[in-house]
Amino acid sequence: MGAVTATQLKTLKLTGLPKLKHIWEKDPEGTFNFQNLQTVTLVGCESLQSVFPASVSGKLKQLEFLGLDNCGVEVVIEKEGAQVAETLQFPKLTVLVLASLPKLKCFSPGMCPSEWPSLKKLKVYGCGQIEMFALTFQERQLEASVPLFVVDEEVEVKQNEVITFSNLAYLKLDCLAVLENFCSRSYSFNFPALEEVTMRQCPEMKIFCPGVLSTPKLKKVQATEEDQEGIGLRLT
Repeated sequence: MGAVTATQLKTLKLTGLPKLKHIWEKDPEGTFNFQNLQTVTLVGCESLQSVFPASVSGKLKQLEFLGLDNCGVEVVIEKEGAQVAETLQFPKLTVLVLASLPKLKCFSPGMCPSEWPSLKKLKVYGCGQIEMFALTFQERQLEASVPLFVVDEEVEVKQNEVITFSNLAYLKLDCLAVLENFCSRSYSFNFPALEEVTMRQCPEMKIFCPGVLSTPKLKKVQATEEDQEGIGLRLT
């Protein structure tokens, strides 16, 4: 195997490429290292099925912004080829936008837990196949529904079963036709930095989550009348 090349690529932006099927023709494992990548923006790539190959999954430590809009993406990190990292770590990611992705089912098809310690803004809208937002690794093995994210139970869930999103300040859930809840289990969620929530056109969501919510800095909740009736009291 040849030497691995550490690219200096920091920003990747692809727009208006409806016929693009692959960003990489084959998995670049052992050839390129994308350790400097900070910003990824993909818009109007309707034929693209995935964003990152499996071999890159553990090497996105500098990624700060990931935005996908109007693409055919089914998964963000594909499972084919090299083995996906045991835990998907995004220590510097502050903004995640998943918009108008009608085929998106999950972030990664494996059962890899993920860590997002710096995440401040999370926007998900127009992703009609997402049924559930988060499950723990153990629960994912038992549930038929596929969650968008798998939470690392050992890292995120403490002894009193509280899941904390330390830096998340803005959460948007919009046009998610089959989303029933953020998490189906009775974990308590702590959002110490959350200031604004936008929730619209989520007709199947009757409750945000069964457990206790802590949102000490929440200032603004935007929701349609129908959505407010189902979940409004659970967000205050």
